[in-house]
Amino acid sequence: MSKKHGPKKCATCQSALKFIGSKKFHEGFNFGVFGDFAELFVRHTNLEMYMCPECLRVEFFISDPVA
Repeated sequence: MSKKHGPKKCATCQSALKFIGSKKFHEGFNFGVFGDFAELFVRHTNLEMYMCPECLRVEFFISDPVA
C-alpha cells in the first residue's frame, strides 16, 4: 500500500482495501509506428489500484499528483 497516502477503506462497505498494483495510463494521441520513442513525448498518469476483499470493488487513486 502507498505509504504516501496511508490506509484506504472501501467506499461501499468500509472494509480495508488491498493494494493490487500500479498502472500507467497513456494520455493523448497514439503514435503507433514510432513506438517507445514517441512515448517520451506523451503524458502519462500513474494510478494505484486497490481491491476490496469483501465486495470485490476496485478503486483507483492517483499516485503522482498532477501539478
